Amino acid sequence: RTFGQMMGSYHSQANDELRAIAKSKGLTFPSEPGTSQLGELAHLRTLSGANFDRTYIDLMVMDHKNDLADFRKEAQNGNNDAVKAFAQKMLPIIDKHLKRAMALQSEHK
Repeated sequence: RTFGQMMGSYHSQANDELRAIAKSKGLTFPSEPGTSQLGELAHLRTLSGANFDRTYIDLMVMDHKNDLADFRKEAQNGNNDAVKAFAQKMLPIIDKHLKRAMALQSEHK
């Protein structure tokens, strides 16, 4: 529960910052989760207890691994200075969250 609350807080802050960058570039920031995220959310809503915990933390590990790879790529090769700087700033935070998620994953196996 604590990890989930931390994710909500950090993701809200990061999305606010990214939304501002998008707005400054005349781009529209998505207001809703994507199809795959909605599917994951629907699946999580069918679970409870230990099954929910394991599934949620497995998703967090997978998502943060993917995010880390995407943010590294953007931080190194991005062609928009603001987005590149955002990616560079977020890398250590995503890495920290991934390590915490992996530790929780080990605890729940």
